[in-house]
Amino acid sequence: MYRMRAYHLLKTRTINYLKKRYSLVDIDFLEDLWVRIQDLSSHGWKLNSVPKPHLSFEAQLIDGKSHDFAPVSCPAQPALPSAQSVIGKQKHDAELKYPQRIRRLNIFPANKTEDLQPMDRFVMEEYLLDVLFHLNGCRKECAFYMVGLSVPFRYEYIMAEAIFSQLLLLPNPPLKPIYYTLVIIDLCKALPRAFPAVVAGAVRVLFEKIAIMDMECRTRLILWFAHHLSNFQFIWPWDEWACVMDLPKWAPQRLFVQEVLDREIRLSYWEKVKQSIDIAPALEALLPPKGGPNFKYDGGEGTDQSDEQRLSPNSRRCVVAQTLLDIGSKSFTHLITILERYGQVFVKLCSNEEKQVMLIDEILGNAISKTFNRIADLRKEITSLKSGIILAEESAVKAQAELETAESKLALLRQALNENEVLFLNLYGNFSSVLKDKLPEPSKAQTLRDLKSNHADEMAVDAEEPSSMEMDDQDGGPKKRLSNGETNGATYNVGENEQWCLSTLGHLKAFSRQCASEIWPHVERLDAEVPTEDVHPLVRKAVYSGLRTSGGY
Repeated sequence: MYRMRAYHLLKTRTINYLKKRYSLVDIDFLEDLWVRIQDLSSHGWKLNSVPKPHLSFEAQLIDGKSHDFAPVSCPAQPALPSAQSVIGKQKHDAELKYPQRIRRLNIFPANKTEDLQPMDRFVMEEYLLDVLFHLNGCRKECAFYMVGLSVPFRYEYIMAEAIFSQLLLLPNPPLKPIYYTLVIIDLCKALPRAFPAVVAGAVRVLFEKIAIMDMECRTRLILWFAHHLSNFQFIWPWDEWACVMDLPKWAPQRLFVQEVLDREIRLSYWEKVKQSIDIAPALEALLPPKGGPNFKYDGGEGTDQSDEQRLSPNSRRCVVAQTLLDIGSKSFTHLITILERYGQVFVKLCSNEEKQVMLIDEILGNAISKTFNRIADLRKEITSLKSGIILAEESAVKAQAELETAESKLALLRQALNENEVLFLNLYGNFSSVLKDKLPEPSKAQTLRDLKSNHADEMAVDAEEPSSMEMDDQDGGPKKRLSNGETNGATYNVGENEQWCLSTLGHLKAFSRQCASEIWPHVERLDAEVPTEDVHPLVRKAVYSGLRTSGGY
C-alpha cells in the first residue's frame, strides 16, 4: 500500500512538472534528471532519440546471464562551517573546479519542441553539448554534426536554446563566446530556411525579457547580436523596436538597442549602420556622433594658433590626464598626491557630468584591466617558477637563483594583491557614494522591487537568476509595446533615475562576479568595511549577490 501511494504521488508530481515545463524555480540537476528517469520508466523506457543497436542481439541478451550490482554506500556528509564567508568561498572554489555543464534557458513555448518526452530533450541537449565541447574551435565541423544528428524529429528550437544557454551561462560560459557566435552563423547558413527564423524568435523573446536579465548576460547578448548582424548585412526589422524611443533614457530595452547600434559601428562604419535603420529613422537619435579622422594640427596653414588652441577639448583632457597619471605612476601615494594637488585642473576640464564620465572611462577601465593583467602574469610566472623549483634539486646553484627569483616575484605579487585590495575597496566605496545620492532612503527601498512603480518580476541582482524565460505569446511574433521590460503581460513604468540605479546596481553585481576570484582573498576586509551603516542595503546586496554569498545581511 505504501509503495502504491508513493508511486501515485511521484506520478502526480511528474505530471505537474511536465505541465509547468520547468517553472522559474531553479531545479537541482540530479533532481531534474531523476524526474525525467521516472517519466521514462512510466513510458516503458522507450526513447526516440537513442539508437537501438542492441535489438539485433536481443535474443542473446535475453538468454544471457544476469549479474547483481554490489551495494553502493555513500560517504557521510561532512560538517558544514557556520560562517557565511567560508561557505561562499567553498562554493566559489567548487564551481571553479567543477563548472556547471548546462543551466537550461527555456526561451520557446513547449509546443515548439513537438511535445518531446523530457528524457528525449535531455538526451538531445547532451548530444548537442558533446558536439560543442568536442569540436571546440572547429566551427564548421561543429555546425555540420549539429545539424546531422540521427533523430526522427526536428530540433532547431532545442539547438538554439542549448547554444544560448551556454552563451549566457553564469558566472562564465564554458567556451569562448566567439565560438558560439560563429557556430550560430554557420548553423544559419547550413539551415537557411529554418534556423535564422528560430534565432530571430529567440532574440525577440530575450529582448522582451531584457529587464529581468542579469547585466552581464545583457552585455554578452549585445556583443553577440551586433557581431551576428555584421555577418548578415546588418539586416534586422528595426521598425519593430522603434517604440523604444518613447522609453526613458536608462530603460533596458532602449539601452539594448543603443548599445547594439554602437557595437555595429565599431564593426562597420557610421553610414552603413545608419542605412540599416532607414526603416526606423527615429532610431538615428540612438547612434553615437559621427566620428572622423582627428588630425593633430588641423589648424590650417599660415595660422599662429598654439598647440593648446588646436587641440579639441577631449584631446586636452586626454593630454592632461595622461601627463598627471604618468607623473603619479611611481606609486599609489604619488598618484594620490598628484590628484590632490591638481584636482582643480580636472574640475576645470570636466565641468559637467558627461565630461567626467568620459575621463573616468579612460582611467578606470585601464586601471582595472592593467591590475588584473599584472596579477595574472605574475601568477603564471609563479606557477612556472614553482615547477622549476621542484626540478632544481639537481642543481643547487640553479635552484638558489630560481628561489631568489621566485621570492622576488612573490614579493611583487603580495604588493600587487595589496594594491588590488585598495582598488576594490575604493571602487566599492565610490560605487556606494555615487549610488547613495541617487537611491531612495533605505527604509523606502530595501529591494529592487521597491524601486519600481508596479510589482513586476525582479531583476536577477535581487536573487539568483531564473533558469527559464517562457514566451508570452505562442506565435512568437513581433510585439510593439513600451515595456521597460515586460513579463507575462504585466507592465511597469520606471523613472529615469530609478532605471539608472537599476543599471548601475546590475553592473556592480556583474563586476563582483567577474572579479570574484580576485575579491575572495580580501573578503574579510570587505565584510568589515562594506556592510556599514552608510552603505545602502541594495549596494551590499549587489556586491554579495555577485559573490554568490549571503554575507553582509
